[in-house]
Amino acid sequence: MKVKFIDQELEALKRLFGDEIPPSFYKDLNVAALVTGLIYLKDKGFNVTEAELNLKESHKKAQLYPIYNKEKRNHSQSWAGLQNLVYYILLQEPGIG
Repeated sequence: MKVKFIDQELEALKRLFGDEIPPSFYKDLNVAALVTGLIYLKDKGFNVTEAELNLKESHKKAQLYPIYNKEKRNHSQSWAGLQNLVYYILLQEPGIG
């Protein structure tokens, strides 16, 4: 299966990984979900700057971190505080933005 990225996702991938998007990314649903998640969270007002910088390594573990909101720092490994934090789970059908 080949992932069909929308223009906004392609722009984000090029910004994060350079103009040459690795061909393997077109077969990696985790990368597609992570990029979609970054766009969604940024559009919702979250600070994803550090998560974008970390994505070069964190995509291998299917993680976005750290994500900041106005109240507190949310981290994908902050399971101890789960009851006090809002977590987003993004499910996306490939090729649908």
